[in-house]
Amino acid sequence: MRFTARAVLLLSTPLLLAACATGPNQIVARDPLPPPPPGYTVVCDTSRAPFYLYQAACRPAAPAPATALQVRG
Repeated sequence: MRFTARAVLLLSTPLLLAACATGPNQIVARDPLPPPPPGYTVVCDTSRAPFYLYQAACRPAAPAPATALQVRG
């Protein structure tokens, strides 16, 4: 038991140091080509994973209902 714990600690130390030594990957948003049609909306859910990784899930959303204002004078 004691040998196993020591071996795991020795083998995992370089991995932990390497993971902490790197910075996060910068994600640069780019404009889509061709541009989406007017009124197209997307809802994204981003969650953080270990070692500075991010998971994003995007899905099309229902368009917002059009509202018309009528002014009475």
